[in-house]
Amino acid sequence: MNVLLSFSILSLLSTYTVSAAFQLSPPRIHHQITSSVPLWSSSDSSDVPKSDFDVDQDDLEETVLRVNFSYEYDDDDEKGSFALAAVQKYAKSFPFAAVLPVQPLTYLPAKMPDGNPAVKVSFLRKKTAEKGSMDGGILFSSSLVSEEDCDKGGTDNYTKNIQLTAWRITKGQTVSKIFSEKQIILAFVKGLGEERGKEILADGGNVEVDSVFHLWM
Repeated sequence: MNVLLSFSILSLLSTYTVSAAFQLSPPRIHHQITSSVPLWSSSDSSDVPKSDFDVDQDDLEETVLRVNFSYEYDDDDEKGSFALAAVQKYAKSFPFAAVLPVQPLTYLPAKMPDGNPAVKVSFLRKKTAEKGSMDGGILFSSSLVSEEDCDKGGTDNYTKNIQLTAWRITKGQTVSKIFSEKQIILAFVKGLGEERGKEILADGGNVEVDSVFHLWM
């Protein structure tokens, strides 16, 4: 009898101890990041840049950079597309964040009104009740352009090249970002002549820089 009573008491104490342990132990939560939005970006979906959005032509303001490229051209249209893809690859893969490590920013693919792909660099700031998190930026886009001229014999000649343009975006700005714009443009142009830039352009069919214009020349 006493043995059975002692066993029952011990069983009750063990059950209570195990139950208490389960109640006191905090649940294990496994965190999984499923969003590609940087952690310092606003969580408001209306304020976060989309990864594939249409550019509003009214947002494009002053041209801050224009680069003209040439490539080995013949009647093969695929060469032009291949060369253009190389220029676009350079813009898409350029490490904008490394140029301004202190300035929060994003750079995401976008689409121009004419359908050409673009890269939008957006400057960010801490969101407040009065101001959103977007603080202007720069838009980069490139396209094939054709030029027609006439030689001395009266024969029409058509040449094609690639034109890359960057526009200033001031929408959302309360303070000008001229310093940030300058650093990005200068680094972008410098990179075209460095090993990585040359390699990307060469892979596109020996694409070469013909001329460069920017506001800080």
